[in-house]
Amino acid sequence: MTIDRAWLAVVSAEHTHLAVAGGFIQLNHGKRPGVARLHRGDGFVIYSPTDHYGSKTPLRAFTALGTVADEAPYQA
Repeated sequence: MTIDRAWLAVVSAEHTHLAVAGGFIQLNHGKRPGVARLHRGDGFVIYSPTDHYGSKTPLRAFTALGTVADEAPYQA
């Protein structure tokens, strides 16, 4: 499979781990406009500047890599 588009998301590691465990991607605090730009087959990488949302302690790591599996975003 060829990936034509790829996205970079900035999400805390804690939120990334919850999303990976649940099989979803969590972006933009649940706001639809940015997420609606993703399409099935798009690649994404998640960078986590911190371990926990709001933390001042830096992590600075890539914490997930994946491909969008669904055609349209949905709010859960």
